[in-house]
Amino acid sequence: MISPTVHKSDFRARGLARSLGDAALPLANPDDLDPLIDAIGEARYVLLGEASHGTSEFYTWRTELSKRLIVEKQFSFIGVEGDWPDCYRVNRFVKGYQNSGASAAEVLHAFDRWPTWMWANREIVALAEWVHEHNRALPDEQKTGFYGLDVYSLWESMAAVRAFAGENPERSVYYPEDEQYLLEMEPLVRHYEVADQIMPSGDSSPHPTPAPRGKKM
Repeated sequence: MISPTVHKSDFRARGLARSLGDAALPLANPDDLDPLIDAIGEARYVLLGEASHGTSEFYTWRTELSKRLIVEKQFSFIGVEGDWPDCYRVNRFVKGYQNSGASAAEVLHAFDRWPTWMWANREIVALAEWVHEHNRALPDEQKTGFYGLDVYSLWESMAAVRAFAGENPERSVYYPEDEQYLLEMEPLVRHYEVADQIMPSGDSSPHPTPAPRGKKM
């Protein structure tokens, strides 16, 4: 690991090998992440990448850093470069929701579009199981979530919405846990019109077009 306090200009002034040697820090156990934790400080968002997708070592250390951010910095969710509907199944599992799966491995291998090799692997199983256990003793509002930030599979995502919403566009459909968060469980869906044009300067009237019918989720 390279010290976050070493400026890139230092590498130009000295030989690359020597500069790397001076900046290198040991990385053998989670305590060795202390310099990164200190550098993160009070940041509300931390973006974690890797030099190559699917590399076990990168995934393992990303997991260890994620654990420390959750425990020590009270980070509330993990967002990944994955499909929203598929990852939401993982979110329901780590939060211990009703009928959310018996294990992380079961949930991760129940679908085949992430891409699979990138996310449905042993390292992510270990992370999901850890988050699941971490959340077990916490109230719902403090549980850490797991979300996909992409919609790779447009048609599969649409199918997931339709499978959840059902055939009747007028009837509301809810997850079992929704009653913990919603003030009302309305039986029917309210449909709205959405403006798709920018209003001219000084014009306060909207220019609506009919919105596609959908369901509350």
